[in-house]
Amino acid sequence: MAFVTQRQLKSGVRSSKAAVAQTPSKIRGICRVAAPEKSSAAPAPAVGSVSAEDITDKAAMLFGRTGELSTKDKYLGMSWTVREDMIKRFNATQKYWKDNDVKRVYYLSAEFLMGRSLINTVLNLGLEGKYAEALTKLGVDMEELGAEERDASLGNGGLGRLAACFLDSIATLDLPGWGYGIRYKYGMFKQAVDKGGYQTELPDIWLQDGNPWEIKTNIRHEVCFGGKATKGKDGKTVWKPSEKVWAQAYDNPIPGFQTPTVSNLRLWDAVPMNEFDLSSFNAGDYDLAMVERQRAEGISAVLYPNDATPEGKELRLKQQYFFVAASIQDVMADFKATHGTNFALLPEKAVFQLNDTHPTIAVAEVMRLLIDIEGLEYDAAWKITTKMLNYTNHTVMPEALEKWPVKVMAKMLPRHMQIIEMINDAWVAWLEANLPSGPEKQKKIDAMKIVSPNQWNADEMLVNMAYLACVGTSAVNGVAAIHSEIIKTDVFPELFEVMPHKFQNKTNGVTPRRWLAWCNPELSALITATLGDSSWINDASQLAGLRKFAEDKAFQAKWRAVKQTRKAKLAAMIKNIHGDDIPLNAMFDVQIKRIHEYKRQYMNVLSILWKYKQLKKMTPEERKKQTARVCVIGGKADALPLTAQSVYCSLWSLLVGARSNTDPRPNNVNLSLRLL
Repeated sequence: MAFVTQRQLKSGVRSSKAAVAQTPSKIRGICRVAAPEKSSAAPAPAVGSVSAEDITDKAAMLFGRTGELSTKDKYLGMSWTVREDMIKRFNATQKYWKDNDVKRVYYLSAEFLMGRSLINTVLNLGLEGKYAEALTKLGVDMEELGAEERDASLGNGGLGRLAACFLDSIATLDLPGWGYGIRYKYGMFKQAVDKGGYQTELPDIWLQDGNPWEIKTNIRHEVCFGGKATKGKDGKTVWKPSEKVWAQAYDNPIPGFQTPTVSNLRLWDAVPMNEFDLSSFNAGDYDLAMVERQRAEGISAVLYPNDATPEGKELRLKQQYFFVAASIQDVMADFKATHGTNFALLPEKAVFQLNDTHPTIAVAEVMRLLIDIEGLEYDAAWKITTKMLNYTNHTVMPEALEKWPVKVMAKMLPRHMQIIEMINDAWVAWLEANLPSGPEKQKKIDAMKIVSPNQWNADEMLVNMAYLACVGTSAVNGVAAIHSEIIKTDVFPELFEVMPHKFQNKTNGVTPRRWLAWCNPELSALITATLGDSSWINDASQLAGLRKFAEDKAFQAKWRAVKQTRKAKLAAMIKNIHGDDIPLNAMFDVQIKRIHEYKRQYMNVLSILWKYKQLKKMTPEERKKQTARVCVIGGKADALPLTAQSVYCSLWSLLVGARSNTDPRPNNVNLSLRLL
């Protein structure tokens, strides 16, 4: 299904390669790329220069900062100045898409691991030259300012990183598309370690200084929970919820690279319908006066709340439905403003990508809106729903494929549970009519039911959200070729057998801009100088051109010099944080991932200890022949699983027990371990 880009609308099909950009050069620690000329129906505003006074004035007017400014003050002044450039392009892009009634893709994800925005925004918008002189006058460089920014605590790992990279690519390719998620107030958690080596979790209050990259809009939608769903006298089902909140929209513009296109990540904040119960307050019941606010704010407070308790399960389901319901209402409102009730056209104007099982309640929500609110019949609503939705699976682990107890679903979303049962009944009827007869037929049908008994507790019925996603969408993809094959053969083999046309692969990755060009300017400059231009930044396949230099001695020397420069930066960071000096002539063996048994940090440490013991057995002459190695392990363990916490504590215990950091002969042993 093709999308219409700004360039195609204006001047026909987009060429396969971008115009060649000038060679990047390093400007005060940041890789600069001169953008080629681009045609667009939404041209970028003219770029002038910015003075140091513009930045200091912004800090003074918005934050009252005067006199000698700290680096943090300069960061704030520059960020809010850059924001103005970006919002002009953002408004032009959104107007262009609306005026041309383009088809849009909406990426629904519980996580967006966005990282820091200042440097990425400046370089994607091509504004580094505009700010160069001002920063020189202020006596600061871009990297220093970027270090003052708090990471947006909106994601945790690969799922959120993929979502963030997709948004960058969507904007860079001029595809009309948005991301939708939750504006978590406290993120996942801030990590600390106690004296016993156990991880402790603290709130990550990342919004305490404000966020210059977001725009609070005047858009809000009502989201409901609980209550009952009953049939009225006219035979139509009416949902009477027991709880309501507002979903308040915050827009986070996403700039593309070498294009005027600025897309959007819309995040929802849960706010109460009634801010404050004055009558309860005046009656002396001060807690009751605030209870509605507290209940609402809890929905968008923390990424992945602990679901070990019944209350935790309810909160997590509320959280997932909250952002899905607000997002779909938002898209439906936009569609109806242009096309009225011509819902047959809806899949041609809006499609949703469901990033893992967290947003898959969207299947039931789209059906509810089309049937209960818009008055469509089931079959018509189902046809539209399945055309609009697509599902990305991220894991092969059974415990990560969400299954909600029917009791919890029926309590929190009673109408949705009814609709899921309708979908399950229709699906089972289709299977009964289409599967060939035989002794295994009923077993196969039972294996593919969306609602089925808990294999560990026959009295509990579960809703398999991954199955709901596979049945209720038009495409199912894995995130790597081998993963997509495992999905077919091991995770959903029965589903693949009956609908093989749905299953496909979409190999995931990272944006070469943030994760190579911007984060490693020295390597980026070397690649550009070697390949002859910087067009590889938008076409990673061109990196294959480096193969012919693999045996080139001069290139190898430059490559090693880049590695040494970056190793020195990491060593300086470790020294600053932990006070440890590490040798730059050693091999750096780094594993930084979420700590979990399947990530295999424990096996990594066991292998390190084995190497350590082997080295200690060697003679000094034998050790001199070994490659020196610095092993670095970093990551957070999920707050809930005891196994993950045990792995973390084991890492700490092994580290202390091996005395790797304080070995009396570190230079002779040639191995050191750092736990970050």
